[in-house]
Amino acid sequence: MDELQFSPGDLIFREGDESYEAYYVATGSVEIRIEGTGDLPPRTLSHIGQGEIFGEMAMVTDHPRSATAVARGPEVTRLVRFDEPFFRDRILGDPEQVRSFIGTLIDRLRDTDALLRAELARHAKQGGRVDHARAAAALEGLFGTAENSSGSGTSAPEELPAPGAQPPQVRLRSTYAPGSSFRPFENEIRRFPFRIGRSFGEEGSVAFSQADLILDDVRPFQISRVHCDFLLDAHHRVLVRDRGSRLGTIVNGTAIGTAFDDFAAALKPGENEILLGSEDSPHRILATVS
Repeated sequence: MDELQFSPGDLIFREGDESYEAYYVATGSVEIRIEGTGDLPPRTLSHIGQGEIFGEMAMVTDHPRSATAVARGPEVTRLVRFDEPFFRDRILGDPEQVRSFIGTLIDRLRDTDALLRAELARHAKQGGRVDHARAAAALEGLFGTAENSSGSGTSAPEELPAPGAQPPQVRLRSTYAPGSSFRPFENEIRRFPFRIGRSFGEEGSVAFSQADLILDDVRPFQISRVHCDFLLDAHHRVLVRDRGSRLGTIVNGTAIGTAFDDFAAALKPGENEILLGSEDSPHRILATVS
């Protein structure tokens, strides 16, 4: 086990490299992307945040890396690199670490499940025909971080932010109706990704998830156990991504999620209204981007 430091934009490993080690994110964030071949353009698959593990398939298979990992910062990203014996003895031997690791895997399975459900629904609407271009677009929308897409149909700016540039500040505030039984909240997003989910059981937690903001709800639930998250793309735009929730998420009037055209929407500077669930949901969030 050793600790490594990377500046924003530094390569951690490349798709096709031999893989024998995994990484734990101590601080910062990491972009996971595929390089693309032939007619398929490069695309970003996900952002890995503080406290998460990536590259763990090296512990399972002997195959080369299936994707490229790049440090995104916004400042120095510190990683702990470990091999299979450490993974077996220290990660799998620690119940709390196992819970975190399982949560990471379940989050990724949830993303894949949401994508498959969305594509199967479109497949059925097309009379059994698979639209491969649409499937690729759905993948970009699901992860919300593609280089050429904001998840909302807008074009990306040409210039990337300077190394070490600070990301936008995002403040969240509940806007429950007067007399609501739900507890009001205010949060400042200090790191990305930032996840929102519904409380589970009496402990006020989300089972096997890395939720940063856990909200109470009552039946019939509007909020899913893992509902949505906030991401930064490579251009430091703030995106809201639905995580395959049951009813979806509405961002400034645009519905995103499994049943809709996109999984992600870009926030604009200033105030944004985010609705968790259907149009009559009481769970409204004011997100201010500065």
